[in-house]
Amino acid sequence: MSAWDVSTIGSGPIASEANGGVDIFIPATTHGDPLQQNLFALRLTARCHLAGDFDLQVDYTLTTWPTRNGVRFGLIAGADSVERTSDPVGPDNTYATNFSGSIVQTATQDKSGRMRLTRVGTTITGYYLNNGSWVTIATTTAAAGSPAYVIQAWTDDYTFHQQAVRVNLKNLSATGCS
Repeated sequence: MSAWDVSTIGSGPIASEANGGVDIFIPATTHGDPLQQNLFALRLTARCHLAGDFDLQVDYTLTTWPTRNGVRFGLIAGADSVERTSDPVGPDNTYATNFSGSIVQTATQDKSGRMRLTRVGTTITGYYLNNGSWVTIATTTAAAGSPAYVIQAWTDDYTFHQQAVRVNLKNLSATGCS
């Protein structure tokens, strides 16, 4: 994890090297920061910024993923992300994109998979891998600039259902990071 700055919001989330990747563990006793709308998060921020075109990919395995746990995790570039989510009141398991607050979701039952976030020219796209082919979740016009690159798991006290969650991330690839 030497290429990353690890930070947390709230109390509880832990990142550790495990199974050839990074384990993100959110204990059932995790609590959000009342000064940040009860948000809690574990952030792995790359020690580089994305410049020009980029292609970010990561494999994931849901090691412990209870039904309707309320946690989401994903790849983030600035205000844009591709995510794997659980929602206690809406669709429980989805792949999602969040492009500057505009959320698009597609249902999944995948317990493991690969996600991808790209910027080519002025277009940013979020994908998931299905049977060896990339499936587009959504596309938008990319904001200008050199955003930070973050892997994050997060939720808040209102959405989290006090169930331990563990996700293993590996085979991370990033082009366009300098």
